[in-house]
Amino acid sequence: MYLTYIILRPHPYEEAVKRGERKRKRGGGRKGVLPTIDDKLLFILYYLKSYPTFDVTSSVFNMSRSKACENFHKLLPVLHETLSRIGVLPHRNFKNVKKMKEIFKNIEQIIIDATERPHHRPKNNEKQSSMYSGKKKNMP
Repeated sequence: MYLTYIILRPHPYEEAVKRGERKRKRGGGRKGVLPTIDDKLLFILYYLKSYPTFDVTSSVFNMSRSKACENFHKLLPVLHETLSRIGVLPHRNFKNVKKMKEIFKNIEQIIIDATERPHHRPKNNEKQSSMYSGKKKNMP
């Protein structure tokens, strides 16, 4: 249904031409730093592999920091949708343990990489004890 809507709906460029809002012909204007699909894929995969700052990404790909941020936010949903459509997007969330076991039935060992994040410690003793994880207890 969604694809049918996209196909039947006129392209925004064509609508702007009819309203007389376009100043350039289609395809005119400055070409981007990532002109090909291969360049765009390299950009988003590089970012996801190393998670650099946008300053670093901009210097590697010879673009402004704001353009690096804009390209990231534009290309990430495209990559996600593509991986989802071809069925290779990794599972991130599970409804229950049974569903997780079903998905990982042929996997012998699962390694979970997690990062602890500090949080504000309440001053009130009762609230403090409810937030206590027990990690600092002496081990026998």
